Amino acid sequence: MSRAVNAESRQATQEEGDLHISTIPGSTRSLCAPSTETGDGITRPEHLGPTDTAELSTVSIAGAAGTTANGRRAACYTLASRAMEDKMKNLLDVQQLEKECKMKNSFLFLAVAFLVSVSAQGLQAQKACTIPGDVETRLAQLGITLPPVSQPVANYVQAVRTGKLIFLAGTAPKRPDGTLVTGKVGTDLSVDQGYQAARLTGINLLANLKAELGDLNKVRRIVKVFGMVNADPTFTQHPQVINGISDLMVEVFGDCGKHARSAVGMGSLPFGIAVEIEMVVEADEE
Repeated sequence: MSRAVNAESRQATQEEGDLHISTIPGSTRSLCAPSTETGDGITRPEHLGPTDTAELSTVSIAGAAGTTANGRRAACYTLASRAMEDKMKNLLDVQQLEKECKMKNSFLFLAVAFLVSVSAQGLQAQKACTIPGDVETRLAQLGITLPPVSQPVANYVQAVRTGKLIFLAGTAPKRPDGTLVTGKVGTDLSVDQGYQAARLTGINLLANLKAELGDLNKVRRIVKVFGMVNADPTFTQHPQVINGISDLMVEVFGDCGKHARSAVGMGSLPFGIAVEIEMVVEADEE
């Protein structure tokens, strides 16, 4: 049975996807909702199946030209029973929960996107470090002369490059005269002597790095340092020892010399050396 739809019902159907139960003057309770027309010409609310639709009878098409504000077909229907009205109210409750869930998901997505953006900015800022001036000049100012590169003592190479990263093999604290700094830190050597051994190892690593790159000005940043200290079992000041190379890298490369790091103790090291250190470096593309 068709009836005219009042302004309140038409207004209700303007919200896409919502069910609205309202009273049409002179009629029973009514349902207004976005609707679809089936192949047999029956108009059915998008939210209901064929069984539910049997309990409804079309009142009229709501809104101008039978569409919602979003261009979707809409219709109002009389509710055949109180049970049907309760069912519609349950659908309204489900829709409200779905809306709240969507809002929470949207908020969560925005929060995650914000955190990702902040992290990306932090990484970008980290990548934007600048090496202060010419590296060779800086080494001269520090009174550092790079030694000749030593040949590997076993079946390995001093450096391996993959992409922008250069992995430098574990290196010993070799003095300019070719002798090694040996002994256990904490018994044979003091913390300061261990620090100087780590610094000396850093100078040898820079010599190996220059042999690989040809020019230390191609270095973009020091990425990782792995320091091993030959120490007495009771010794615990490994970080202070490995600071010898860390401080050197910052002196030479500025903020780009700051790196991730590990400093660990060893029961022994090859030839009894005091420290052995590996390093990973980022460089310009070849």
